[in-house]
Amino acid sequence: KVGLICIGDENDQGYTYNFIRGKEAATEALAAKGIYTGVTMMPLLPLINDTRENVEAIVRRAKDAGASYILPMFGVTLRSGSREHFHATLDREFPGLKARYEACFGNRYECFSPSYRKLDDTFRNLCAKLGLETRMRFYAPTLPEQGSLF
Repeated sequence: KVGLICIGDENDQGYTYNFIRGKEAATEALAAKGIYTGVTMMPLLPLINDTRENVEAIVRRAKDAGASYILPMFGVTLRSGSREHFHATLDREFPGLKARYEACFGNRYECFSPSYRKLDDTFRNLCAKLGLETRMRFYAPTLPEQGSLF
């Protein structure tokens, strides 16, 4: 199992941009060797990057990279402590958005996009069209067979 987490904007042309290109290259290399690979599409930040266009782009790029599955979360989780840091970042990067987050989500841990149903429909329809699984298959080793002495 390999996990890669991206926390920035892919358009920064710096660390995050290069990280995403590397992640895609790793997915391609693993898939080319027949290794079951997938993408976790999370978080999608409500009111920031929770758009149909973003979901479609992520799904298509995952398919192009050879992913077999995508696990989505159309929202973000905010525990106490993380929430305060996130809200401070909203104040700095997206003035006025913190008030909308507080009105929509209060102190909830799970903050799902107001566009959840639309995003989920877009995601599932495109995954079906492209042949991508929306769940991860679990490893099931084959059991060795008892050999015969005769």
